[in-house]
Amino acid sequence: MTAGKEAKPLWQRLFVYLILSVGILLLACPRCFVNLGSDIIWAGLFSFLLFTTLAEGNGFLMRWFNRVYPWESNPKRRFYLSLLVILCFSIPMILLINVIFFVWVWGQPLSSFTSKQFYNTLVLSSMITIIISLFLFSLEFLDKWQELAEVQEQKKNKALYAQIESLQNQIKPHFLFNNLNAVTSIIPDDPDTAIKFINQLSKVYRYILDHQHDELVDVVTELEFARSYAFLSGIRYGEKLNFDWQVEQLQGSLPPYTLQLLIENAIKHNVISRHKPLSISLRAEQGKLIVRNNLQVKEAEGASWGIGLNNIKERYALLSQEQVSVQETEAEFIVVVPLLNLKST
Repeated sequence: MTAGKEAKPLWQRLFVYLILSVGILLLACPRCFVNLGSDIIWAGLFSFLLFTTLAEGNGFLMRWFNRVYPWESNPKRRFYLSLLVILCFSIPMILLINVIFFVWVWGQPLSSFTSKQFYNTLVLSSMITIIISLFLFSLEFLDKWQELAEVQEQKKNKALYAQIESLQNQIKPHFLFNNLNAVTSIIPDDPDTAIKFINQLSKVYRYILDHQHDELVDVVTELEFARSYAFLSGIRYGEKLNFDWQVEQLQGSLPPYTLQLLIENAIKHNVISRHKPLSISLRAEQGKLIVRNNLQVKEAEGASWGIGLNNIKERYALLSQEQVSVQETEAEFIVVVPLLNLKST
């Protein structure tokens, strides 16, 4: 009586209804099978029509309910509302079909509606409806619970993968090689800057080791890490890469590596040259961080732009109802990251 994931063809459903209606009739009225005459045909038709009407009608109602009030919104309330809707539909249908068969098929007078036989038939039909509905409700609820559990597990796996991927991106050999190569080139000419470079590089790896298992970090801590990463990138690209930080007095948390991923994406997917410098700004506004850069996308890299953003969005979806907003204009690429008021774990 409830809707499954995919509706079977009508002829298959009718065949199932026929088998079940005969089985129910056999249990409810075994004496009907004693004399195999017209009585058994009408009794079978009564059972089949009743079962088909209730199954198809309630199936339609449950498919409609799944659209307007899905199980995951509030399973307990959905259960009681579904049961109420089914009873409000089933009892009048049971009464109507009983009246039709008692009066027009079996020729019973209207006074028979107060008889014990009519009352027993009505009660039995209602009880069978409720029992079957509860059974199917249980199956659907368990199926939905398993589906939600699998979705939640997939979200956790994706979030963990995103976090591990961020970590791996930082400890890949070419990342370390590039930074060591950069610091080697500046040691002879500017040893003070080389010392600063090494200090910032150590802060990057310290952050990775300290927060590799955290779901959330304080925004101030994340900003310090982002500044260290930006410093390393700034040494490599010099005046071709510019940063603008307007992020004072911030409160809240966000998933680790969020800002680093956004900065990394901007650097990776945009042209950076003396004639086309890349400017990245981070600005705080109404409990959110706005990261924007001028848009000059590399043609070879443009197709894979969304990978890092999807990782961030998936982790936000796991942690809260807040959403990451992405806007792209002809001149700029803008990402708005909400700050979460949650405790880090």
